[in-house]
Amino acid sequence: MLSTPAGQLGGLAAAAVRDGATLLVVVGGDGTVHEVVDGLMKAGLGPRSSLRSCRAGRGRTSSAACGSPAASNAAIEVAKTGRVRTIDVGRAHYVDGAGAPGEAYFANFAAPGSAARSPPGANRTTKAFGGKLSSSTRRCSRSCAGKPARMSLTIDGEVRDVLLLEALAMNGDYTAGGMWMAPEAAPDDGGFDVVLIGDFSKLEFLATFPKIYRDGTSRTARSR
Repeated sequence: MLSTPAGQLGGLAAAAVRDGATLLVVVGGDGTVHEVVDGLMKAGLGPRSSLRSCRAGRGRTSSAACGSPAASNAAIEVAKTGRVRTIDVGRAHYVDGAGAPGEAYFANFAAPGSAARSPPGANRTTKAFGGKLSSSTRRCSRSCAGKPARMSLTIDGEVRDVLLLEALAMNGDYTAGGMWMAPEAAPDDGGFDVVLIGDFSKLEFLATFPKIYRDGTSRTARSR
């Protein structure tokens, strides 16, 4: 099945499972995987099928976090013969821009703050130099243009009122474009790694940002 409008994949995946499919192979990036996971979980069909992905698109970190190979031929082989792995799925409750409550399931990470504010036309930006550069450019522009927000966080029963640019609940260890945000995160360990990005200057951000690619330096707070 080939989707056309955004948001259609969840319904297509749920329909396929209802029709008897037990293995779904998803070809796409993080958004594609998210739509399928969200659709299956909302339909209560997650346990009835296994999901395997072939990396494509700009963001490929959901597949990477679960060990899917980058090479197409290898990913197809894993999709055909690979071992099924049970992973955790997160559920986020939120209020949208119109003030209406919403709910979404996620397999890799969830993030309020600048990570959640994609500029209009982000998916139409060039991929000529690869998804990593595209994602990095968008992350830099969002972080440099964004303003920190006062957030109230409850982590391991402790309430924190802090000024943050971003707060990420990481199920996998990577975010879009290969940013190693939470080196100790694993999608099957029963918990999220929480990464808090505080209020700092644009110069501090630009000096620190490359480390996410070089050595994956991140400080995480474990949450179970």
